Amino acid sequence: MTIQEQISQAIEKMQKGCSLKENIEESIIADKEKELYVHACIYYNYSDFESSVDRLMLLYEDYSKTDADLFSYSSYNLMQSEVSSSLFRRLCEMHCNIKSEYKQEHLELLNKGIFAYVQNLKLANRMIPDCIMSMLGDLLDQKIIEKIITYSDPQDVKKYIPSSLDYEKIKNKNIVNCYYNKSSCGIGDFLRGSCYLFDLLNNKNASFNISLIHHDVGKYIKSTYDTFFEEQSIYDAEKTNKILCSSSNYIQNMKQNLINKLNSSQSNDIHLFSSYSNFIDSNNEIINISITKDCQNFMKNNLIFNQGVVDEAKKIMDQYELKDFLVLHFRLGDFILLQNQISELNPDDINTKKYNIDFKKIQKTIEDTQKHYGKQIVLMSDSNQLKSHVEELGLEKVYILHNNSQHCSDNPGKLENVIFDEDEKASNMFYVALDMYLMSKSKHIYSYSVYPWGSGFCFWISNIYNIPIESFMIND
Repeated sequence: MTIQEQISQAIEKMQKGCSLKENIEESIIADKEKELYVHACIYYNYSDFESSVDRLMLLYEDYSKTDADLFSYSSYNLMQSEVSSSLFRRLCEMHCNIKSEYKQEHLELLNKGIFAYVQNLKLANRMIPDCIMSMLGDLLDQKIIEKIITYSDPQDVKKYIPSSLDYEKIKNKNIVNCYYNKSSCGIGDFLRGSCYLFDLLNNKNASFNISLIHHDVGKYIKSTYDTFFEEQSIYDAEKTNKILCSSSNYIQNMKQNLINKLNSSQSNDIHLFSSYSNFIDSNNEIINISITKDCQNFMKNNLIFNQGVVDEAKKIMDQYELKDFLVLHFRLGDFILLQNQISELNPDDINTKKYNIDFKKIQKTIEDTQKHYGKQIVLMSDSNQLKSHVEELGLEKVYILHNNSQHCSDNPGKLENVIFDEDEKASNMFYVALDMYLMSKSKHIYSYSVYPWGSGFCFWISNIYNIPIESFMIND
């Protein structure tokens, strides 16, 4: 039976009084791709628009297939009523992902749906989510954009980078986000900034690339962009004016630097470093943060691990027969990494203060996780001391792969007078790449951190490679 015959049969059942539940149960198809589409149609016909768009989004995520007509009408109808923030973000992602397939009627439905959604938020006195502008800004009519800005708090309007960029000025230009040794950020921050810039510039008549050639980790991870450029050409949007900033305007400064650079550069090639993402100044809960499928594919294609890393990972996975394994990652803070590299660390700085870490509690967490899931665990941490401690315990099915963790930056947080062995640091970047590669092969990530924002290293790997993650804060 063809898909159209399945759908026609379901419509006949509905007209004869068959319930939605019965109709779905009687429309089970062995081919899951076809089943998702048929079920999306059935749910739509019963006006269950949330279930319909859910199946269509799963169809796109799992099989890269979609129906622009059905999704446009389903999401339009769904946005007439209250929609959870997490579901609405997924809707925006989907619209962004398939916008190349949209005709004028689809754009009109999108604009009408967004207008209704914004109106309902205004009536409920709720904040306008930033994903409307960041993901759909180029698809919206000017009157809708003006309505969003009118309804938004003035402080929230500052978050809308798309409305501040002059896309004509970056037309046909090549923007390259560059990770380099003297950046004051870790590689997780670089991944965050790269994901944001990709989605910001995607389908905007400008090319976007990433480069790691001026960072030690670039020996082990390369991108498809292999054009050489001088390190001095990199404009660091995070460092510029940083010394003049306080915690209250640090993010706004970074964002404004990014806008200014993109709007004012005369060069056809714009090399910059940016770790900015609207996620870091929108107070989003972690469950609401995600990236588009296009971005996932771009990042996976541009994180090319060298053969030495791949071979070592394969050797480890064969040695321990790692297949369906979990990663437990413990981020215990920069004090652990930097205490022997700098003479004076600020005890009041959340980034560098010493946290009171109880290894016995961590041990219990590891043991409880292993007991509960019964799966192999690869333990990762920024603390070599913790890994050595757990290694000595000899816990069953818990594997520590190395004790060579090191901060990726030469001056993390722009600390002064950091002392380190350059050759040792360059060598240790192999293990950063190895951890990234193995984490990308895991089935689930459990991230524990002393910091309230968790671990960007884990979080962005999980987003890029679509790996479930659960994050927990380690209480001091």
